[in-house]
Amino acid sequence: MKLSYLYGTRFSDWFKLLRDNGFQVHPRYLHRAALITASSCMISLLGSIERFRFRRVVDETEVETAPLFILGHWRSGTAYLQNLMSSDRGLATPNVYQTFSPHTFLSWEKISSGILTPFLPPTRGFDNMDLHLQAPEEDEFALAIAGSCSLYLGMMFPRHEAAYRRYLTLADLAPEELERWKSTFLWFVKKLTCRTRRPLILRSPPHTARVRVLLDLFPQARFVHIYRHPWRVFQSCRHFYSYMYQHVAFLQRPDLTGLDERIIELHKEMYEAFERDRPLIDPTRYSALRFEDLVADPVGQMESIYRHFNLPDFSLVRPELERYLMHVEGYRKNVLPDLSAAEKTRINREWMDAYRSWNYPV
Repeated sequence: MKLSYLYGTRFSDWFKLLRDNGFQVHPRYLHRAALITASSCMISLLGSIERFRFRRVVDETEVETAPLFILGHWRSGTAYLQNLMSSDRGLATPNVYQTFSPHTFLSWEKISSGILTPFLPPTRGFDNMDLHLQAPEEDEFALAIAGSCSLYLGMMFPRHEAAYRRYLTLADLAPEELERWKSTFLWFVKKLTCRTRRPLILRSPPHTARVRVLLDLFPQARFVHIYRHPWRVFQSCRHFYSYMYQHVAFLQRPDLTGLDERIIELHKEMYEAFERDRPLIDPTRYSALRFEDLVADPVGQMESIYRHFNLPDFSLVRPELERYLMHVEGYRKNVLPDLSAAEKTRINREWMDAYRSWNYPV
């Protein structure tokens, strides 16, 4: 009965997902599929009303200031950086409700939030960070829900995970698939702009492998890349995927055999694409920082980002930022089993390019 991001999908998109996956839902999760089906009918109705009310407004909305994209591998600190940047009331970032209900948030967010809040756990189960409907969230979920064009669907349908992996770099998509991805993403960004009328901060780890496409959509886009010691990334990803596959996302029984290999290959694929396309970014529109440095001095690192991008006066942001830091002062990261010497050696070998460019000791 756990909440799933597919509760925000329309019936037509849900039916297409089931059809594309041969209607293969494990009997153990038929109740989950039934709930998504019921929810999708309601979303179709509410989404049609919203589309009637706001279609012209959204279509005519201009994204006047290019978004600032937070890049980085999963478990590298992208969520922490997004939370810090969302302290700035002059910027906007999508929240949990907006990314999980992209078809309806312009009309129904306030009403639905009051109904759904009691069903939401207080923290994210895999890392114990605060969770509420107004918390900053990845825009990737909106792509999965609204366009069926996200590798995250591979968690829902792990038997066909490879088919959805094409949506990491977007390089192997057919032209019509790529155009659908672009139009879905631009539609969501326009809806956010219509709602907030502020410059956007967008965070999604898969965007790290999509720099070329993002620059095609937003030539003046700005990018902040956060990275972390690869041993810690691998360690945390193993815990994260194990939790997600076993407790939250899927409609089919997952096969965790070879999980370590999938983590290693996904990291390599992401950063091969990133390093290939990073020269396309104007250096004045790119900044990078270590997760460890951000944790040690969040105010100083945030001030450096503001100075690099010539963002509005940081002194106006500092009080809100410090209030947020006081709120999370008692937070403790997961204590995970240490990696074996053989595992560390393998990561050193497989991810050597990352070590070399980030200057981590091995």
